[in-house]
Amino acid sequence: MQTRKHILIGAFMTGVIAGGVFVYRQIVESRTAPGKSVVTDGARRVEADSEDSIKERIRELSVNNPLVRFSQLQTAMGHPSSTIRYQALLAMKYDVSPEAITFLYDRAIHDPSPDVRDLALQQAVQKQPDRALSLVITALGDESQSVRDTAMMKLAEIAPPDLTNRIMGWCEAENRDPRRGEILALGKVGGDRAIEFLISVVLRHASVSGIAIHTLAQQGDAVLPYIDRLDPERLDDEQIVYICLLLEEIRSDDAGVRIDRWRGFQARGGGRSVQKLTDQPGKKNQQPHDGGE
Repeated sequence: MQTRKHILIGAFMTGVIAGGVFVYRQIVESRTAPGKSVVTDGARRVEADSEDSIKERIRELSVNNPLVRFSQLQTAMGHPSSTIRYQALLAMKYDVSPEAITFLYDRAIHDPSPDVRDLALQQAVQKQPDRALSLVITALGDESQSVRDTAMMKLAEIAPPDLTNRIMGWCEAENRDPRRGEILALGKVGGDRAIEFLISVVLRHASVSGIAIHTLAQQGDAVLPYIDRLDPERLDDEQIVYICLLLEEIRSDDAGVRIDRWRGFQARGGGRSVQKLTDQPGKKNQQPHDGGE
């Protein structure tokens, strides 16, 4: 009788242990099922199986110690979802640590998503306006209209009085023509120095002559006195073609009066076609929104 009782107790305990093992295995499998990952923060574990759960975790991190959260937000910036990357960058809004600033310049501003690039540009200006100037100027040539609009707005906020001299200094120091963003910035600030410099860019057959012409044309009749100072006898045929293009794009009555005169000089050289300027591989008219430099 005693032996039978021991057998029943042993069977019962075996069943309890087996059931416990089964339940434990189910919990583990549910936590590590395909498509799910576990994020560890100290002793905490958070299941991140959807964009909503990741965004919730980012919101939690945004109120924690910045030194703790930065590495995890940086990891979230590598997520394939642009929404997640945007949320992660948004959570770094008030982080002015050297690591966060470097991250903005080295990674966030080059994100594939225009929304993320736009936010990175705003944060760069907010955190370090002086340093962000070159970033803003570069963003003027971004392929996204929204990023270009933000860059133009931020340039109006932070442009120093000597912006034209700075850009000219950069070009001289690096022995190069101005980049597209720099040309657009010069068009934004305007003034004698900017107009004179842009006309010189047009006349030296620079690869950015097309965008320089378009930018100058936006200055309207303010450009005409500078054109009047040019001596056609000292220009080659292609330079004369460029001046004709500029006058045509200004599209004012006063510009129209000058076109006939300049076309006469153009005819002197056999009326060389203007296609050399506008027909380039992959580009028809070089407008401000073209990518690249």
